[in-house]
Amino acid sequence: MANHTSSKHPWKENAPFFGFSTQSPWLPIDDEHNAFSIDAQQQDPHSTLNFTREMLAWRQQQTVLREGSCRILAFNEALMVFERHHASQTLVIAINGSNQEATIRLNVPSPAQRLPLPHMHVSAPTENDVLHPSPWQVWVGELHSN
Repeated sequence: MANHTSSKHPWKENAPFFGFSTQSPWLPIDDEHNAFSIDAQQQDPHSTLNFTREMLAWRQQQTVLREGSCRILAFNEALMVFERHHASQTLVIAINGSNQEATIRLNVPSPAQRLPLPHMHVSAPTENDVLHPSPWQVWVGELHSN
């Protein structure tokens, strides 16, 4: 992965006005924002910056996510389950977009094998295809023919 610490990038932890400008901004800048600077986040393997980079790199490796068709299987204010299909690969993706654990019963034609996602720790479905994703978690399973 490329190193993105060049002086062209703003939001430096110890730079005046975080490196966005050499002029004083019209609104004050809260010092708590130091933790969100690029140079600070690059040092933290669990930062939002590194999470985003890892997820984008993972997605780039998945042809089915870049080029596949999409079919929504379930959707409400907290949950979304959809299927992506390309060539001989089919993924089922379950997203818990709420701040509470969810219960999702998968209704898929074949067993799904969990694909590891960076920073996501959702257990495999139980015998009856039930998932229990924690708040803000994503589960990705690959369908296999019997």
